Amino acid sequence: MPTYLPCIDSPGVLVSDAGEVWRVGKKDCRRLKQRSVRNNAQAVTLPDGKTRLVHRLVLETFVGPCPPGNEPRHLNDNVTDNRADNLAWTPKTKTESTRPDKPYEGFPLFAHRNGQWAKKIAGRLLYFGPWDDWKAAVYAYHRFQQKFIDREPEKDEKPHIMIGDLIDRFLKDRKSQVASGELTQRSYDDYEKTCDRIAALMGREKKIEQLTPDEFAKFRESLAKTRNLTTLSNEIGRVRVVFNYAGPRHLNWLDRPVVFGTGFKKPTRKSMRVKRASEQPRELSAAMIKATIDASVGQLPAMIMLGINCGLGNNDCALLTKHHLDLDSGWLTFPRPKTGVGRRAKLWPETITALQEAWKLRPKKRLPRELQTRWFVTKYRSTWSNEGSGCPISQSFRRALKAAGGHRKGLGFYTLRHTFQTVAETCGDFPAISMVMGHVDNSMSAVYRERIDDSRLEKVAETVKKWWDAAK
Repeated sequence: MPTYLPCIDSPGVLVSDAGEVWRVGKKDCRRLKQRSVRNNAQAVTLPDGKTRLVHRLVLETFVGPCPPGNEPRHLNDNVTDNRADNLAWTPKTKTESTRPDKPYEGFPLFAHRNGQWAKKIAGRLLYFGPWDDWKAAVYAYHRFQQKFIDREPEKDEKPHIMIGDLIDRFLKDRKSQVASGELTQRSYDDYEKTCDRIAALMGREKKIEQLTPDEFAKFRESLAKTRNLTTLSNEIGRVRVVFNYAGPRHLNWLDRPVVFGTGFKKPTRKSMRVKRASEQPRELSAAMIKATIDASVGQLPAMIMLGINCGLGNNDCALLTKHHLDLDSGWLTFPRPKTGVGRRAKLWPETITALQEAWKLRPKKRLPRELQTRWFVTKYRSTWSNEGSGCPISQSFRRALKAAGGHRKGLGFYTLRHTFQTVAETCGDFPAISMVMGHVDNSMSAVYRERIDDSRLEKVAETVKKWWDAAK
């Protein structure tokens, strides 16, 4: 028969020599539920909210308080067996009761309870040797310190990083990404222009660690004078990429990331929406597009047809090859260079005719190897891509749009993509439209969608074609 005695420091609680803890109420008694804690020891929560180890409660109740220098012990080494006859107060082990003091003042290590000298470095607890040989332990610590902690020179001796050095290294690494196909030439050109602006406004000899948020705020003010909100946002993003390249996550030239401050943030989405709402729609009517085609010459009419038929942009047309087109069946299959998203679109008969005429106008001889399969090549045997001061396709389209009387600020070749998206949405098949446009779809539906049937893509093309044919 178990023996029950009241708990010393918790009224209304009974402890049995069988290792059970009971709560005594006015009307009934209830056994407290035990749970496992560290090392599988059993614990209970007392009515006062305190959590106590069961074996300590049993010992304190049936044996008495813990004598100095002692600790509880399970005689059969079973920590879940909390019977009173299985418990005893025993002297602490040597590693706990005779923990040595530090050999001298300023000793860098502390005596860990496992019998070794230790130190916490960078959030990790490291051990350097047993208590009995503190000289060997401190020697091991100093060896570790020389190898891993003191390998960097002091801050005042650390060489300064110049903006020019960062720009040269950044562009070198980006050029290798262009060679491997990870980065487009157009993106590299944008980064190169950004680096030129940084060097012009801040100076190549400026030390990066000396840059202040005020300097970045002034840099933003100078950028905002000649850019709209969209181009300003893109430029700020590229500047941040350049300076963050020197930080710990990339080159690790700096101990901490560059501090740009609140004055070098991108324009907010709200401000961009307000600005766009105040402008005229970036859209062209079918009649104006037809008038622009009539005013254009050479291969440009075919590019305009691809823009309104398939939503192709400037760079898409410049990189289009004969392998992307099947004029017999009337399909374009062309992964978008900007996003890498697979893209497929149904071609109109008028688009096919324009493409055939454009192919006839290509120079046939002495073409560079990389242009031999390109559908659009200039009369100077060069690419239509954006190289140098401007995009040849945009410049040609702007001249034709002016000749047709439809030019205004904000309109360009890319307006054809805006127009295609706007008109195509009337069919209601947004996944099919995104595939034609080459947009990235991050929705969960896109994860499970394995394909889009050609009939849906044909419906998109027919919707825009009806709008096209309705214009005189």
